[in-house]
Amino acid sequence: MKGIKNKIQFPECHSALDAESIIWEMWIPAFAGMTFKRRKKTSGFTFVELMVALMVSSIIFSAIATLAFALGAANDSSTEDSTNQARLRYATVRISGLFKQAKLVTQSGTDDLAIWTEDFDNDNKIDPTEVVFIERGSGKDHIALLEFPGAAADEILLEDLSNGYAKSYLVSTYNERRTEIIPQCSNVTFYPTNVNASDSFVCISFDITEDSQSRHYQISSKLLCRAGNLIYGTTVVSSDDD
Repeated sequence: MKGIKNKIQFPECHSALDAESIIWEMWIPAFAGMTFKRRKKTSGFTFVELMVALMVSSIIFSAIATLAFALGAANDSSTEDSTNQARLRYATVRISGLFKQAKLVTQSGTDDLAIWTEDFDNDNKIDPTEVVFIERGSGKDHIALLEFPGAAADEILLEDLSNGYAKSYLVSTYNERRTEIIPQCSNVTFYPTNVNASDSFVCISFDITEDSQSRHYQISSKLLCRAGNLIYGTTVVSSDDD
């Protein structure tokens, strides 16, 4: 205790207030020379880091969007091509089949072909229910089949079939059965240029746009069942006619 007293000299204090003042005088100078380290606060991303992250994210999202669009476009194109090919197969089978079995094929007006498909009642006369029209329209931009299964069994003259009168009469009088073969195409052309009942070969050509390119197609066939023996000029004669 003697050693401690020699090191620390306590001044005399006469009251509690003096004692408190003495303590502050002894400790405040001691703390005055001390430095306190503030604990470093953990920070988030800096502005530069955020900008870099946003740029990388935008590049990734742009790549994903581009890939998704490309896949969608490819799928749409593939679906359209598949639909066109299915229609072409059906058109080829149906139209070539009509040509092969036809008694005769002739131009009907300026925009259609008329096909006498078969003589169902064996009377050697053209019946409205035995006729199928191939329509291309005035714009030559589609191919459709027109049939009149409910028409009366009246004879159609070959002349009326060729000049288009028969079709106009049937359309205005009876309900038609219409089948769209190629709903969208262009440059539909018949060959020979003016098909008539004496022709034994018929061809239909047309263009279809696929993958932004125009592609040319044609359907052709010989008339294997042509009734040439019944055709006299522009008329169909029956076997019992003179």
